[in-house]
Amino acid sequence: MGDERDAVAWYHRAMGTFGFRLRFFLHGTGVGTHSDLIEVPIDGHKIVLRAADAGASISAAKELELRGTGFPDRETAEAIGQRLKRALVRSGPKLHVGFDVGTDSPTSSIAAFIRQEALERGVQLLNDVHGLAVYCEEPAVRFFRTKAVLTATYPEAHFVDVLRSAYARDRVISPREKLALELYALAHREATPRAKFLTLVTVVEVLAGQGERSKEEIEVVDSLLAALAASAIREKASLRGALGNLKKKSIRRCCRDFVEGSIGNGRWKKFDECYELRSNLVHEGHATRDAVNNLLPTIEEIVTLLFDANEPTGMPA
Repeated sequence: MGDERDAVAWYHRAMGTFGFRLRFFLHGTGVGTHSDLIEVPIDGHKIVLRAADAGASISAAKELELRGTGFPDRETAEAIGQRLKRALVRSGPKLHVGFDVGTDSPTSSIAAFIRQEALERGVQLLNDVHGLAVYCEEPAVRFFRTKAVLTATYPEAHFVDVLRSAYARDRVISPREKLALELYALAHREATPRAKFLTLVTVVEVLAGQGERSKEEIEVVDSLLAALAASAIREKASLRGALGNLKKKSIRRCCRDFVEGSIGNGRWKKFDECYELRSNLVHEGHATRDAVNNLLPTIEEIVTLLFDANEPTGMPA
């Protein structure tokens, strides 16, 4: 956890309030606003969105941060910060952007004597954490960081609404979904349409997983394995492995079933078109630019709907 527990001894004994800072990268279309600060009202807590670089506008920032202040203890600040972090990554597909929330690790380091000198001047100088950092709010906090810019263009109200909705319906993110969300964020960083297309198809593959065939189908495979074992063929290992893999459904079939079972309306047919193009790209190494550009919006829509289908629709957690 990037919460600067080693900053100074008094830091742990402080009886003041606590805050958190969630620094993240935004990849794709961002927040279109003229404001330098956006309030995100959540459960009565004071939380704001702003550019990670002090003084920069949100619409011009590549790195953003969510800050929460005034929490009575470290545990509360950390719990709210972690919940907000989960809400942020789950908001990505609905906003059609990728959020890289990091691993709560410092991206810079400050020498101890510099930190001590700043403390003597009444300032906590903390390492710049990519992810969540929790800290005592007294004395004033400053983060040592670098700068970067990005144009951002979607309405601030939409960002706030989506984030608050995800926060209200908090839930555990499974390892499989976490990987899919990381790939989704990566897709928005890809330099070419076909790289983005392939990454989005992979998102569906990860979400779908690979199930086993029916009992009858597995029995047929077992009979083939038995025949192989009794044969005089010398190179049995590779054949045994290939036959064993037949006990599982093909990735393509699993994805089709998953898409239809999750979002229906015959969308498995649209996904099948995408997967056919994916196969051409992977196995033959090429596809026309028009083919990729025509199906890219389709796979983007399918992935967004799949993530949305996994979101709770009942009462907030």
